[in-house]
Amino acid sequence: MFSYFKTVTAVLFTFISFSFAADVSLSLDGTSLNYISTTDIGGFQFSHDGCAENTSGGDAAANGFSISTSSTVVLAFSFTGSVIPAGEGTLVDLG
Repeated sequence: MFSYFKTVTAVLFTFISFSFAADVSLSLDGTSLNYISTTDIGGFQFSHDGCAENTSGGDAAANGFSISTSSTVVLAFSFTGSVIPAGEGTLVDLG
């Protein structure tokens, strides 16, 4: 019974995730992390292996996002609810 519940929960979670999914593509051009998105970006987080400790700028900064970096994680969002509008551009510079 418990195994069935886990399976149903996993399928339901997967369905919900895909229901709200948006098309977002990322690419790296030198030190620029570029994006193409069909929906507004309200924030983002990604892990890295030490290559993005000086992340700043890009459309994230231009739209008022606070960008926080550590030796393994980059986290960015706006305290005011600002978003990066759907479209394309440079998300951040990994400098």
